[in-house]
Amino acid sequence: MKKIKSFIALTAIITLCINGNLTSSAYYINYSQGHSPIPDSIEYYYDFSTETVQALKNACSEWNSADSNRNFLYVGKSHTNTTAFYNNKANQITSGKRGTNTYLMEHRMVRGISGNVSYEGDIDINVSHPFGTASTSYDTETALLHELGHFLGLGHSRTTYSVMSTPQAKGQRKRSLFEDDINGINAIYNK
Repeated sequence: MKKIKSFIALTAIITLCINGNLTSSAYYINYSQGHSPIPDSIEYYYDFSTETVQALKNACSEWNSADSNRNFLYVGKSHTNTTAFYNNKANQITSGKRGTNTYLMEHRMVRGISGNVSYEGDIDINVSHPFGTASTSYDTETALLHELGHFLGLGHSRTTYSVMSTPQAKGQRKRSLFEDDINGINAIYNK
């Protein structure tokens, strides 16, 4: 009898989840106060291809679409810094050959005093891995969209469809925010 009641309860919960009447957040917040100031600019390495710069612009635009009341990011000027994760009071994207046994792209923050807000974030693109749009490469826009989510304060999501889920596979494209991504960013910035 207990097994039947448990089965009925589990079936009811699954039905509610499928119908959207019961939701559970799968997003994770790294910085409860996000990034400051918002909006903020992201500078890119001067020698990036036009495709990489366009992927960055598209990724910024996608995050900006998460909230109709504000913009989060915009693409700033180019820079000549080749040092990854350089504490220089500028949000910069760098690239370099970091080896194939390490990250695709990595994001690092300089935190505020309380640890709940970030004032500088840098992203490094590891060009030891193949990036592009082919099925044999990692999609640049997908990876940038994911790393910009970290820049804004999000951690990894448990929802596989989410931009903030991990890991990214070759040929995989996630260029639109999923409900979980939007809920996570709104949990940080719409208090």
